[in-house]
Amino acid sequence: MRKSIKYLLIALVGISVSSCKKYLDINTNPNQAITATPQLVLPQAITAVANQTWAYNFYGAQTVGYLANGGGVSGWGAIISYNYATTDQQGLWNNSYDIATDIQYVITNTEGNADLAQFNAAAKIMKAYAFQRLVDQYNDLPYTDALKGVGNVTPKYDKATDVYKALADLCDQGIATFKANPTASTAFRTADVMFNGSAAAAEITRWIQFANTIKLRLIIRAGSKVAFTNKTFDAAGFLTDDAVVNPGYARVDGKQNPAWNSFAYTFANAAVGGGVQYVPTPYIATFYNGVKLSDPGRAAVVYKANIINGTTPTGTLNQLGNQLATAGRGQTPNSWFRGTNATNFESIGIFKG
Repeated sequence: MRKSIKYLLIALVGISVSSCKKYLDINTNPNQAITATPQLVLPQAITAVANQTWAYNFYGAQTVGYLANGGGVSGWGAIISYNYATTDQQGLWNNSYDIATDIQYVITNTEGNADLAQFNAAAKIMKAYAFQRLVDQYNDLPYTDALKGVGNVTPKYDKATDVYKALADLCDQGIATFKANPTASTAFRTADVMFNGSAAAAEITRWIQFANTIKLRLIIRAGSKVAFTNKTFDAAGFLTDDAVVNPGYARVDGKQNPAWNSFAYTFANAAVGGGVQYVPTPYIATFYNGVKLSDPGRAAVVYKANIINGTTPTGTLNQLGNQLATAGRGQTPNSWFRGTNATNFESIGIFKG
């Protein structure tokens, strides 16, 4: 009898586990994607590259003294002491490679596919741009063995000179593909969050101009140290206006531009405190206020009114490292917002709303 009960219990447990497993199998999360496509990955990769521009800008501006901590603000650590460790600024490296991995996914999964040729071209140009910023900052870095996932978790470092050359070649490849496919397809226009405001043919021209512009930057920065394969440029020329990325930003919770959301105003039009801790420095002011250059017009479209405009007003600038409460403080919502509130702003400037 005891044996029968034991076997019955084992059978019931087995049925229970099997039923539970089947129940869990059908209880899927429709909001969690298990597969991706180049059509879905390309727009978010372009957006991610654009969003990371802020990380590079802030790191560079802090390091060379263009902006400083506001009075009473602490926690800047190595930015002030220059005692950098391997743990500092890891986001630039880690996030850049994370984004580049997504870009490589698009390249790999569109190579040789005529229907997705424009996706392939755009991804190659974006890869060149992402790595141009990396090699400018770090010099030698993993490139040829990088972005292979578990296929190679210890990629070798390539010489910066080789990377610059490879990136210029990548721009040429993207240009060649776009020239062979000169009118943007409907699918590409949907995925293109940078130039899709243009007509279908003009959209492709702007991508070629963007590639030319990146290639020019590579050649200028590498100088005579790199033997580039091709130092000529496509006849389309270069970009003469901004390459603006807009995946659908709106004054809605979760849909605001990350920079605006972090340093200006929330979707409810409340000023965000993050921007107040940053202020321009007396050094950068000299390029506007007449000490080095007199340029009040340019100052007026870069900075909040009365911060730098021919003179240096008291209390709006600060020297890096001055953490006293009496030091210059950032303005609300930040020192670069030209306006009075979230709905009253200028159409030209850094924070335009």
